[in-house]
Amino acid sequence: MTRLLGLFTMALLLPALSFAHEVRPALLKISEVSENHYRVQWKVPALGEMRLAIDPVFSAQCINDDERVDANTYGAALSSWYIRCDGGLADTDIGFTNLSATMVDVMVNISFLDGRQYTGLVRPSDPVFHVPDRENEASVFGSYFILGVEHIVFGWDHLLFVLGMVLLVVDVKRLIWAITGFTVAHSITLALAMLDVIHVPGPPVEAIVALSIVFVAVEAINNRLGQSESLAVRAPWLVSALIGLVHGLGFAGALSEYGLPAYAKAISLAAFNLGVEVGQLAFVAVLLVTAVLIRRANERLLTHVQLGAARLIGVCGAFWLAERFFGFYY
Repeated sequence: MTRLLGLFTMALLLPALSFAHEVRPALLKISEVSENHYRVQWKVPALGEMRLAIDPVFSAQCINDDERVDANTYGAALSSWYIRCDGGLADTDIGFTNLSATMVDVMVNISFLDGRQYTGLVRPSDPVFHVPDRENEASVFGSYFILGVEHIVFGWDHLLFVLGMVLLVVDVKRLIWAITGFTVAHSITLALAMLDVIHVPGPPVEAIVALSIVFVAVEAINNRLGQSESLAVRAPWLVSALIGLVHGLGFAGALSEYGLPAYAKAISLAAFNLGVEVGQLAFVAVLLVTAVLIRRANERLLTHVQLGAARLIGVCGAFWLAERFFGFYY
């Protein structure tokens, strides 16, 4: 039974191994370069040469002003071109072909020469972005909050680290301190990186994030087998805080792809960070409730599930570490 449960869990998680950070919204950046003349930058999720068949559709008063330039990067397809809109973009709609048939959101960033900036998140359920005359700060907060929640929910590597900490720290009070330490630490490095105070290359950060997952998995396994009295067991808050500093840089790497609106940097940064925390706490709550339900059904089964989960976390972390360290990308 335990082996079957482990195989089932592995089957669920294997498809996510190669997409630890790649389930992200598409990005549309529009910059006014002269009156009614705009540069369009479009980034859409892709796997190798295959990209999602979604594209922005502008109003009839906008026409392409040059040829479209396409390129590919890891996990995304990039395009750039110029458009001319008689009468400007204000008070027009931007639609997205086939978006309603996907599960992908689109982050829209628009900047004008007069300082106006618009930011919004377009959902598949309502695949149209209306360009207003002036965006309010509440709209910015909502967009970046949702982006933060989605980043943690679909960020399998960060979630597995949190799962590892839950497996490692069996006392609820100590778990709260550990999660708090992780939260405070990654909030600091996220802010410092996004405000250009510190600059750390992305690949080493991603490799260390993967290494932290292997570390916490090994600690959790040893602790469950009664073979560990390490610092991670005695002071989990300290270890989670140190690792949280690195994970914060990982969050910053994702957020930097979308940028922060110049007129609302503090608000958008706070909203993104709050979204990450809400997603993280919701995940911890689900784990704790699930553990209680399994314990009530069969306490011995819970022990097997926890040990199997810790081992699976180690396998995933090792896979990501090899992929990121040696550069084995698709």
